[in-house]
Amino acid sequence: MMLVKAGLMELRDGESQFERAALEAEVGFVDLVRRPTNRATDLTGREIEYGKSQFEAKMAARGVPLVIGISAPPVELLLGTKPQPGLQSGRTAWGARVFNLPRPYLEAGRGGRHFDASSRLKVPS
Repeated sequence: MMLVKAGLMELRDGESQFERAALEAEVGFVDLVRRPTNRATDLTGREIEYGKSQFEAKMAARGVPLVIGISAPPVELLLGTKPQPGLQSGRTAWGARVFNLPRPYLEAGRGGRHFDASSRLKVPS
């Protein structure tokens, strides 16, 4: 629901699944590491580095201009610095902008300068 609130995709009346809306909005969902675990701490450093390198290569090949992290750890892995909520000053290895959108950020209404009055995400190029 956070990405709907941020204006990245729209659900039709009564719609509760995101697949159609995401596809139409050209929004993709991906994990840096594809092996399911209970916690990120269950992953090995080797798995994380491999997943990160695969992710970066695929996103660079597609020219993805914006990555939205719904939690801070993947954003930190991509940028190598501890992220703050909102648009990050650094860019990915392939030059994409990165927006960190952790759960409490939107729920608390603390979008600040990154959201307009209707809570739509604003990302400068």
